[in-house]
Amino acid sequence: METKLCGKRMEQVRRSCDFQNGIEVAAEGTRGGLCMAWKVDINITLHSLSKRHIDVLVDDKEGRERWRYTGFYGTPYVQDRNESWEVLKSLIAVEDIPWFVCGDFNEIMYGFEKKGGLPRDEGRMEMFRNTLERARLNWLKFGDKNTVFFHSVATQRRRKNSIYKLQNVEGRDIELLHEMENVARSYFLNLFTTEGDGNNNHVLSGINCRIFEYDNLKLTAEYTNEEIRETVFEMATMKAPGEDGFPAMFY
Repeated sequence: METKLCGKRMEQVRRSCDFQNGIEVAAEGTRGGLCMAWKVDINITLHSLSKRHIDVLVDDKEGRERWRYTGFYGTPYVQDRNESWEVLKSLIAVEDIPWFVCGDFNEIMYGFEKKGGLPRDEGRMEMFRNTLERARLNWLKFGDKNTVFFHSVATQRRRKNSIYKLQNVEGRDIELLHEMENVARSYFLNLFTTEGDGNNNHVLSGINCRIFEYDNLKLTAEYTNEEIRETVFEMATMKAPGEDGFPAMFY
């Protein structure tokens, strides 16, 4: 979040909140301004800063491994968005240490994240996704180490993506893994299985035909291996793992 304050005024606000240590980036008129504040029991070394970010190395006093923290603020102005992402790309870690990035990016990855208002421009969202994907690939390359930070992130993600119990059709809670698999499989089989064709002529009688035989043949044709491959490779790499637990990136 931008502070919209000059450096001296932001320092006063920080100290009034009992943070004796901090780094300020002054606002430019009524725009921008950043602040990072911390307690006295943490050692912080400034790595770099700009009107978009504050990048530091963190070394606490509990003897844990040193790690990197970046607070980032993306511009809310469309004409400056490319500049924001170039700054973020330039910060991508090349050192073999854990790296944590957070802040207000003023952008979303997908349209469904936005509620109300005008639709988000797909090109802008794609540019943001590409920037984050580049950072993620670097994290996957350098971050998979036996560190407290990595295991903490992995454990939290695993806990968030885990299902501990399901309720069957009888209303009973199921907690054993193999029984939960049967409940889930049975639910979706019933969900996508017809209970009979029935007679829908009275519903369709007032609707003019809009699909010709040629189109219908294409719509009812079997999926080809190429179509399946294209669909799988267009999926988000780390989303929607299958029954085997592997995400789309594995394939």
